[in-house]
Amino acid sequence: MRSILVYIFGLGLLIVLFRILKKPLGWAARFLISCALGAVGIFAFNLIFAKAGVYLPINPFNALTIGVFGIPGFVILWVLASII
Repeated sequence: MRSILVYIFGLGLLIVLFRILKKPLGWAARFLISCALGAVGIFAFNLIFAKAGVYLPINPFNALTIGVFGIPGFVILWVLASII
């Protein structure tokens, strides 16, 4: 009987933790997906514009910038890469 109560308590604790962490975990997953899409966007850009001599390095900062800001972030990185 005691082990059944422990299992029920543990299951209830897991449900409560899942409900508490559901929103932050969703934000983190969305953040990681946008960063991965940013890296894919940089890769596609480098493939398309390789012959023109325009190149953006794929690194976590660039992927994060493009993932969070989208097209404006891409333009910012492109301008910075052409200035530097």
